[in-house]
Amino acid sequence: MFPLRCLSFLLLSALFIYCNAEATETLIEMKGDKLSDGETEQIERVEGNNTTNFSTEAYDNELRVLNKDFDRLGKIYVAQYYMLFDDPTRRLSLVSLYHHEDSFLSFEGKQFHGTKEILKKFDSLKLGKITRSICSVDSQPLPNGGVIINVIGKTESKEHKSLRYAQTFIFMPQKGSFFLQHDIFRLICD
Repeated sequence: MFPLRCLSFLLLSALFIYCNAEATETLIEMKGDKLSDGETEQIERVEGNNTTNFSTEAYDNELRVLNKDFDRLGKIYVAQYYMLFDDPTRRLSLVSLYHHEDSFLSFEGKQFHGTKEILKKFDSLKLGKITRSICSVDSQPLPNGGVIINVIGKTESKEHKSLRYAQTFIFMPQKGSFFLQHDIFRLICD
């Protein structure tokens, strides 16, 4: 488990380094900080833009890229996803939101990897037009520019009475847009 004190330091360090990227003097010098489990962490000196000796370099770099539009993006992508999913004539076009080999779908506990498997799953659903009521959409930024979105709602179709569900999406940046990397769908038991 990553100690909270260390995480707080990393967040502040990332913010400080990001805001002062042009500085040439020493930005951080911290040695022998006691962690909650009694271990000692050695964090080397970070000077200017050179972070090669910083023990958390990769993590620090990822922390810099929080998507500030996460809430708006969450709502836009959820609306787009359900507009396509709820119309049986457009449902298979959902596959364009996924990345061919980097995407995963978990549908009622079954796993599907890559667009071919995801497309097969959508094709097998054989659902007609869906009426949907979204109760909540909660989004948060991910450290690498992505967005995690949690949706709670209800669906209804000719085939099924009103069903409550929870769905989680992780959208990742890709060449000026986003792709759906993870999609987890689960019906909520009454």
